[in-house]
Amino acid sequence: MYEGINRVNTKIIDEMLDRFPIHVIGNPLSLCLLENIKPEHSYEFFKKRLDCIFLMPNERYVILEDNNKSPFPKANIDIIATPDNINAVIDDRLETFSSILLHQSDIAKKIINQAYKYDIVIFIIVDGLSYFDCRERSNIIPC
Repeated sequence: MYEGINRVNTKIIDEMLDRFPIHVIGNPLSLCLLENIKPEHSYEFFKKRLDCIFLMPNERYVILEDNNKSPFPKANIDIIATPDNINAVIDDRLETFSSILLHQSDIAKKIINQAYKYDIVIFIIVDGLSYFDCRERSNIIPC
């Protein structure tokens, strides 16, 4: 039923999450607007945990890593979190926000995990931009 969906709204994502884990592509901050989600950064790690399904809590898993080997459906979230949206839910979902967004302490690991694909890596740091200045660009990862 959900195969082939590229861009979906949060109502459809909520319905999907009630049934199975999904890969969500798009603005990670927008995921914080969904209720009761459990972000997973690595599909491979998630897959290993699935081997012990009885030990996994019944959660609404959102897989953040784009992995073509995964059998779970992919959805491109269609909402853009605004400061007003975020301010309305940040107190209740601070743990979710913290687990989704890239932290400065994770930058080195992120570079190492992605740099193996390239011969040359250029690292540009721009200080002073807010998350909202970067959200429209897919190749910028704010932290």
